[in-house]
Amino acid sequence: MDKMNTESVKNGGNTRIEKKPTFGWSLAVFLIVICILMFGILGLGQSAHVPLLTSMLVVTAYGYFVLNISLDDMENAVVKSAKEAPFMILISIGILIASWVICGTVPYIVYLGLKLINPAWFLAFVCLACTILSTVTGSSWTTIGTLGVAFMGISLGLGIPLGMTVGAICCGAFFGDKQSPVSDYAVFAAGVAKCNIYRHAKYMLYTSGPSIVGAFLLFLILGFGFHNTTAELSEIEDIISGLEATFHFSAAMWIPLIALAVAIFFKLPATYSLLASAVAAIFVAIFAQGYSASEVIGYLYSGVSMDSGNEVVDTICNRGGMASMVYNITMLLSSLSLAGAFGRTQVLAEIVDKLAFLIKSRFSLVFSTFLSSTVMSFFTGDPFIGGVIPCSALGSKYEEFDIDRAVLSRTISDAAAVQQPIVPWGVSGVYVVQCLGIPVSQFAFYYFIGWLTPIFSIICAITGLGCPKSTQKEEILREEAEGNI
Repeated sequence: MDKMNTESVKNGGNTRIEKKPTFGWSLAVFLIVICILMFGILGLGQSAHVPLLTSMLVVTAYGYFVLNISLDDMENAVVKSAKEAPFMILISIGILIASWVICGTVPYIVYLGLKLINPAWFLAFVCLACTILSTVTGSSWTTIGTLGVAFMGISLGLGIPLGMTVGAICCGAFFGDKQSPVSDYAVFAAGVAKCNIYRHAKYMLYTSGPSIVGAFLLFLILGFGFHNTTAELSEIEDIISGLEATFHFSAAMWIPLIALAVAIFFKLPATYSLLASAVAAIFVAIFAQGYSASEVIGYLYSGVSMDSGNEVVDTICNRGGMASMVYNITMLLSSLSLAGAFGRTQVLAEIVDKLAFLIKSRFSLVFSTFLSSTVMSFFTGDPFIGGVIPCSALGSKYEEFDIDRAVLSRTISDAAAVQQPIVPWGVSGVYVVQCLGIPVSQFAFYYFIGWLTPIFSIICAITGLGCPKSTQKEEILREEAEGNI
């Protein structure tokens, strides 16, 4: 028996011979999953939860009946994948948003923004501010949950379309998520592609640099249309008055932001950084805003709910809390469950591996990497799956074509990481929608780095710009000279 093609496994006292997946079956299963997702989400207009779980059952059935994988193995793969969901970070962000609102930090930023920010350059400023914060923290989610929430309130007051504002927020937030060397995804991409993290960040600039500059310029151009704000001055004054009547503004409003900055400076893990800032906000809410401990704790769980008498002020403030993250968590569980089933049956890996023979040049290699990473990430809703599979299937091709693996790590980041906010059922897409309250369809067009990054990635592949020769041979020769191998 060929041990490379089959494997004997025990299942309920019976011996099952596990079969190797085939390209035909893998492609058929993948197309069925696409149909289920498209019909359930686009056709029926429903949440992605049930279509994702239905797809997971289809892949599980394929693994059990066709590949002879035991149900225990399939369940273990699904559970292991689902455990990767960042539960604590999501819960911490829900707490942070509620605490920053109730202590007055978010309302104060909105208050200052309405008084100081010119609508003509508001969108460009949002993009720039979020770019800086996400690059420093390496976290798009922290940026969206803090500055993003505040900017939405300012946008509401200035009468600027919220879809544009979300687009600007996401452009800045996800730039840092892929570019910053302290970002989880940047570290992951460099690691899975077997590339030095700083070399990865260096060559990432060839695509992310012009993309964020282009996005900034486009937001500047869009801003020209708002040099005379669409909101009446009286409406803005009503919002400012409503905020002043609801909160006691003072320098204490900056304490939670300072606490977050200090935690980041000392390189605390993301969850502890967020919770440290939330604790500071709790004290500010009690001593500066006059809330009781009982009221604050209630808001941290269920989210802020107030009736200030001003509809816009209520829209700005009524958000956050642990309970607000339930939708996100259940969506992540559904999405990662499907990713786990895909991983155990190797459906996606088999498809990519079999199509590798089509690669004949640098362009076709980079384009295939980008396309496969985008497709895998889109339909599994998981950018990590979108990075692992192309690296495993196509990584050796980069040595074969004498291309540095920094190009590989850059390409999977350009695809899987950048495109995530506009995947309605994806990890980041769900978070953005739930946190900022705007559906993907309203901000996808304004997510300019999502459209510009693929263009610059293809330009680099065609011209060879930012595609250095492989350092693998040089490293091997150096190790041989040093007597290490």
